[in-house]
Amino acid sequence: MILLLGPAGDEVIAFLSLRLGLLREPYVLIDPRHTATGQVDVLWDPDGAEDASLRHGKRVVPLSEVKAIYLRELAIAADRSELIAALLAITEHTDLLVLNRASGSATNGSKPFQARRIAQQGFRTPRTLITTDPDAARAFYEEHDGRIVHKSISWMRSIVVQTGETDLERLDLVRNCPTQFQELVPGTDVRVHVVGERVFATEIESTAMDYRYAALHNSPRTLRDLELPDEIAQRCIDLSRSLGMGLTGIDLRRDPDGAWWCFEVNPSPGFTFYQAQTGQPIGHAIVDLLRTGHS
Repeated sequence: MILLLGPAGDEVIAFLSLRLGLLREPYVLIDPRHTATGQVDVLWDPDGAEDASLRHGKRVVPLSEVKAIYLRELAIAADRSELIAALLAITEHTDLLVLNRASGSATNGSKPFQARRIAQQGFRTPRTLITTDPDAARAFYEEHDGRIVHKSISWMRSIVVQTGETDLERLDLVRNCPTQFQELVPGTDVRVHVVGERVFATEIESTAMDYRYAALHNSPRTLRDLELPDEIAQRCIDLSRSLGMGLTGIDLRRDPDGAWWCFEVNPSPGFTFYQAQTGQPIGHAIVDLLRTGHS
């Protein structure tokens, strides 16, 4: 049995549910947002998470019958904090395969911290300034001849934007919140999905600064399957392992000289977008991994 924890309307959860159903693999989906009080109980033995069980409606699910757990975005159900805390406690203390534990995913909450871990695995990372000082931001802009971008520091999704003259007029606003500026690295974007020991690389051709939002600028965007050099593929696997995750979406860029840069490791990637564009069986690999129960 597979335990899915996350929003029922999410495309990723929907794909996994459908795939598991087609394979006749038993699963239980718990969405704390849509669960009425009293519908879910977590029966917890402090001496061992393996003795825990979940009562979901009329069904009792002993954790000993669960092969693996898929965890996605429980934090959105903040009004169910006690239930979420209990579910997260189980995922943290069980020896089952969990994609991914909150403790492993936490590195994405601080992009600067994650960047240090990325560099330790041999990837290049862009020069970065995090500041609340407008003068420091302007100096960084001038040092790089205006070739810089600004982006979110936390896990919150944001659009990567090249810093321009109009942004310089608003630099005083950085006093209100630490802002991250990075040197602009030219090259081709590559999204890598690591699923256990398997690697799926997608090359993205786009004129947009942030290809995810190319449609907002009427920019063309092409995604294609890419075979990574063995060294880079293994480096991606090692990076995922070092962060304690069996599933990741890694944002790379290959510069004109052939060097590989890494910007971020996403702990809960929306793989359905890339799968739909390229036909890569990313979701199938995730389901296979869950059914196996180990990475």
